[in-house]
Amino acid sequence: MLLHQLHNYIKNHYQNGDYAYDYQTTTPPTASSDYQQGYQQALADYKSGQMHHHYPYFSMILLNTLSNNKAKEISEFIRGYRAGKKTADKAG
Repeated sequence: MLLHQLHNYIKNHYQNGDYAYDYQTTTPPTASSDYQQGYQQALADYKSGQMHHHYPYFSMILLNTLSNNKAKEISEFIRGYRAGKKTADKAG
């Protein structure tokens, strides 16, 4: 997923009212963490034969730092995805 696609995804959910003004989702969180969701997504991409996505991890760390951890969920998803990609690459 490109950064532009990620932006559009978040914008769409924001405009639909899926986020509160305090940057918390209004839907209940899932049982798995953002890291675990990213990890599982990387493994699913590998199993389905899709190419792995390239996420701008270091840019997200910078954005997260500058925004006072308001992008933590995204950076954790990317961190998990990168770990899952490494696991899948070792298995393949």
